[in-house]
Amino acid sequence: QQLRIKTELPYLFGSPLGASAELYLFRKDTTFSETTQQAKLYYQLRAASRIELGYKYKTSDNLLDVSDTPDDLTDYSLNALTAGLNLQRNQNNYLFPIKSILSATAEFGKRKTTLNTQDQIGATLLASNIFKLNQTNQVYIRSNTQLLASDNYVTNELFRFGGITSIRGFEENSIFANLTTVLNTEYRYVIGNSAYIHSIIDAGYFENELLNSKTRLFSIGFGAGLRTKAGIFKINIANGKSEKNPFKFSNTKVHLQLETRF
Repeated sequence: QQLRIKTELPYLFGSPLGASAELYLFRKDTTFSETTQQAKLYYQLRAASRIELGYKYKTSDNLLDVSDTPDDLTDYSLNALTAGLNLQRNQNNYLFPIKSILSATAEFGKRKTTLNTQDQIGATLLASNIFKLNQTNQVYIRSNTQLLASDNYVTNELFRFGGITSIRGFEENSIFANLTTVLNTEYRYVIGNSAYIHSIIDAGYFENELLNSKTRLFSIGFGAGLRTKAGIFKINIANGKSEKNPFKFSNTKVHLQLETRF
């Protein structure tokens, strides 16, 4: 369960400066909950590109009974300064409004638990592009890498990925890692201005120091997008596996998403 609310005030006093605030709530079944608050001040380079500086405050609460709590799951709070660069090219296309993205963010903070205070560094690098072959055929490639550097970790601070917004063919937010990189690829066939079908070939790699594990992931499948009155409805059907396991039909996942713009 997750909820994200974000608001922006661009071009303050007619200048290239703007401000944004964000609230993110996450709950992992009955295991733990997380609340993240962020405030940013940014300088608009052009319409969709900016440099950002901000502050992030995050708390996480263990929801398990004391007797059931593993050693690596605990309450904590994080205070961090953030910096980022976002370069984005938009296009006049309802189905695919973003042509390309290059985004880099870094954060420097302190995580506090009941036992200690730990300095931490986080970084994210995201890049994507649509390669248009002709009016009906295009290739989409997206790469996303995340790193959390710390002397020690707790489970509920790790990156969570898997699902339609990361690597398809795996359950939503089912994989925990302190280092992750995901490559998404799609070959798209566009049907007019209202629909498209596409292939899915995804690959990923992640490390979890708590489990002393390093794993490669792969997934294949197909999907479609349809313009509706409510927004763009997307369905992805994909089968995912790790490098040590074969593909199994029973592992096939169906991902649904409705993307609405206001």
